[in-house]
Amino acid sequence: MQSGLIDILGRMWYNTRKGMKRGGDDMELKFSTLRERDMDLFFLEAMSSDSEFARLIVDRTKWAGQDFCLESIELSKTAVDLGESDITVIISVGSVQYAILIEDKIDAIAMPDQHGRYVKRGCKGVADAEYMDFDIIIICPEKYFNNNDEAKLYEHHIFYEEFEAYFKQKSDEISKVRLAQVQACINRAKKPPEVILNESVNSFFRNYRIYQKAKYPQLDLRTKESSNGWWTYYTTRFGQAYIYHKMQEGFVDLTFPNAANHLDTANIIAKWLRDHGMKKVTALQTGKSASLRIEVPPLKVREPFEQTSEEDIEECFRAIADLSELTDIFLCADRIKDIKNNRK
Repeated sequence: MQSGLIDILGRMWYNTRKGMKRGGDDMELKFSTLRERDMDLFFLEAMSSDSEFARLIVDRTKWAGQDFCLESIELSKTAVDLGESDITVIISVGSVQYAILIEDKIDAIAMPDQHGRYVKRGCKGVADAEYMDFDIIIICPEKYFNNNDEAKLYEHHIFYEEFEAYFKQKSDEISKVRLAQVQACINRAKKPPEVILNESVNSFFRNYRIYQKAKYPQLDLRTKESSNGWWTYYTTRFGQAYIYHKMQEGFVDLTFPNAANHLDTANIIAKWLRDHGMKKVTALQTGKSASLRIEVPPLKVREPFEQTSEEDIEECFRAIADLSELTDIFLCADRIKDIKNNRK
């Protein structure tokens, strides 16, 4: 890859990282775009690194008070036709393995029969000899639980406010970060967004998610299953750059936030990519951002997913995968630039 392109990528990387400064003890932490998927990752990391935190959750299940070992934690475990469990925790008590299926909610609306599908997935895991028994718990802010009848169907619950109290007792730096993240979720739940769920569109999106996890598991799809999914959102490893699949419009956009003033840079990258085999890439301004776009077949999201041409679905996911892989190359190029600069 030519050095000029590496310098261009470096400038794009800088723009996606603007505003990241290191502060002192009074540094303010903000989570203005916190999503439930972010909290799924939060719980995975906290449970795996903090045995007392893991104990808080296990003690809300039928294995409360028993000695256990964490065997595995899996996010978004999907069963065909049964949807997904946000977090699947496998513990061992003695020599026997059990599953804790966790539904994580901040303010998203509940799906029809969401709890019932958790039960079915748990029973399937037992039938498939993945574990001997299972239990189900919902994690959510107290306000969400009090205002949601579906949440009350879960066998157990634990509130974000209880995690807030737990992290307030700790003084280490990582606990301060975790506390701020939990408090951001609690505040968000106080003003839940008004979401009107379109059942046919949501059904299409749920099947879209199942297809993605089965065929393209390397993609980091962050849009929750309880969404209409008009624009599906994927994160990347390159700064804050992200990918939108605008399903009805037929666009897949790799977006660089706050880079609209560098559209000339995006055009240079797009031309370089077209010259090297990615023929359909164009550059354009999207709001305050600059994007690299690939046009794909528009999807009729109000119709059953099964009636959609698999060739069209594949073309969409290949474009998403190509742009996702492109960001990995961008990241490597940026690291090469850093090595070069460090040697000067």
